[in-house]
Amino acid sequence: MGKSVSDAPGEATTEGLWDAARTSASDLDRLLEEGTWSDEELSKALWLAAQWNQPKALESLLQHGAQDTNRHALGLSVKSLESLKLLLTAHKIDAKTANAGGHLLLHKVLGSGSEEVLRYFIENGVDLNLSYKGLTALHICAFHGWVSSTQALVEAGALTDIEATTSSYRATVGETPTMVAKRQIRVQGAANMDVAPWEEIERLLA
Repeated sequence: MGKSVSDAPGEATTEGLWDAARTSASDLDRLLEEGTWSDEELSKALWLAAQWNQPKALESLLQHGAQDTNRHALGLSVKSLESLKLLLTAHKIDAKTANAGGHLLLHKVLGSGSEEVLRYFIENGVDLNLSYKGLTALHICAFHGWVSSTQALVEAGALTDIEATTSSYRATVGETPTMVAKRQIRVQGAANMDVAPWEEIERLLA
């Protein structure tokens, strides 16, 4: 470790660096200049800045040589288009094939990212039909009931008839997104849950 650990915010300690990455870009700039930090410390600060949606902190860390180990920060950056662009540019990653920790970045956007980021992916030619563990983006949306993402994908030309190639809790081999949505209507209905999102997804996929 480059510095001793302390809980005091704003101090030139490992915890101070990480706290500043989450909360204060100005404190972070000072700490980066004052301290000598290990690659591990900078890498964790980077993913904390991404997790807490701090694009200015991300930019400072990247300028000081922080590396996105295992693309963890990239996976967390899907909440903010500004943060995502910073990381894609800094590490020369093509948005069309981007992955994070083994997961397709497109699939991470669906559940935890913003609609603005999803539109960015669509506009930049990301293959909307790519599969991860046998499922496409539409399979995932159909399982979770994510209506707005389903609509954006369908309007952008995502194929609605691709069959799942592996079985999981989300889908079984051979199921299309429509079949997943229909199954969720039955499952959620049997549990007395509101099935409106899945009914709307079924309509969008028709």
